[in-house]
Amino acid sequence: MPARFVIDTHALLWYLTADPRLGPQARSALQNPDHEIIIPAIVLAEALFIVEHGKSPAAIAHLWDFVLRSRNVTFYPLDLSVLKKTEALKNIPEMHDRQIVGTILVLQETHAELVLLTKDERITQSGLVKTAW
Repeated sequence: MPARFVIDTHALLWYLTADPRLGPQARSALQNPDHEIIIPAIVLAEALFIVEHGKSPAAIAHLWDFVLRSRNVTFYPLDLSVLKKTEALKNIPEMHDRQIVGTILVLQETHAELVLLTKDERITQSGLVKTAW
């Protein structure tokens, strides 16, 4: 497996809560401290919203701790380059999913190989990015 991964919201929250629905490849990637984990802005925003509204047993403090203190975690902002990629992804109906894919497409311009940790069938079936679950 490559050493750089982009994480989606399900993977992030399910990893933090040790949820058995997290796929084995995603769990393995997230548990390896030598792997770089990239969190798109939309993923963090969505995770905070879900936790705040009681739709996940994750704690906001635990989420922030993972993002800010994990040495192998990088936050990627929602910038104009991501928005340009997002706008072109008409075959992915959900805006937050477009932004996740847009983020990885921007990152692929400078990183040799990235894999998106997702179980989302629309993203997986699009074939736009490599995925693992």
